[in-house]
Amino acid sequence: MNVQLLLGVGAAALVLLGLGVFLGLGAVARAERRQARLTSAAASYLPAGMVRVPRPTLRNRIIRSGVPARIGRFFGIDPDLRLRYPMPWFVVLLIGLALARLAAGMFATIFGSITILLTLLFWPILTRMIFARFHADHRAALFRQLPDALGLVVRATRVGIPATEAMRMVAKEAPQPTAEEFRRVADRLSIGMPFERALSETAMTNGVAEYRFFATAMSLQAQTGGGLSETLDNLADVIRKRVALRARGLALSSEARTSIYIMAALPFGAGGLISVLNPSYMAVLFNDSSGQKIMAVAAGMLLAGILVMQGTIRKSLS
Repeated sequence: MNVQLLLGVGAAALVLLGLGVFLGLGAVARAERRQARLTSAAASYLPAGMVRVPRPTLRNRIIRSGVPARIGRFFGIDPDLRLRYPMPWFVVLLIGLALARLAAGMFATIFGSITILLTLLFWPILTRMIFARFHADHRAALFRQLPDALGLVVRATRVGIPATEAMRMVAKEAPQPTAEEFRRVADRLSIGMPFERALSETAMTNGVAEYRFFATAMSLQAQTGGGLSETLDNLADVIRKRVALRARGLALSSEARTSIYIMAALPFGAGGLISVLNPSYMAVLFNDSSGQKIMAVAAGMLLAGILVMQGTIRKSLS
């Protein structure tokens, strides 16, 4: 079993090394590629032999291979959002590894020590769940901030400012993460991309349906004409009502969400009270092998119930 644990730790170290190469050396690799392109461009204007195009380094070959990117996606990391996670990505990986080890330990208590190898299976599953929660919070923030951003665009267009410049204004004045999304739209418009295509690509990247509404409205307005400010004002009003409806749904589901917290805390409260009143009674659950199995099964059932209730509430609000 010690050899198997060492193999698991070695595999985890290799995964972390690959992610470090992907996320930590990307900027250096991009700088080297820019230097190579500049050198190639200058070679056509200088005598032969004066300019030597450097060979791709091992770091560049690793980055270009795409293996680190696939490993990052396997763990649920979005390279475009990794700088906006509430905690560093490697901390999430360590937390996921600790939780996976704990979950595998519960299975090992019930089914035997060989199931400790399930740590390698639970690790990517748990990290993907954590990163998926971060991505959902990011989309929720974009959804809440979009009506105010559209209102800023409407006010700018009404005073005669072009729509492209209004996008840059939102990129400067809107809070994050909306400012970053509109900055990307403004950058695409600066290189000559059509308005509806720039918005469509942004909507496909961030996964927010309301951005697709925005792109569709701009496309229809470009084809049929009419007042841009009026179109965006109506769209902002519709999205604002959707935001209010979702907030109302969260308020109505607050009782169910509170019930989740209370039901999750009840076993710990009751167990702590029994431990104070009769320590020997609770000691059986920790010292006896049968009691440890009962504890593991109870913890698994409690976790499954919490996840099912949260999933039901989330589905009802979506």
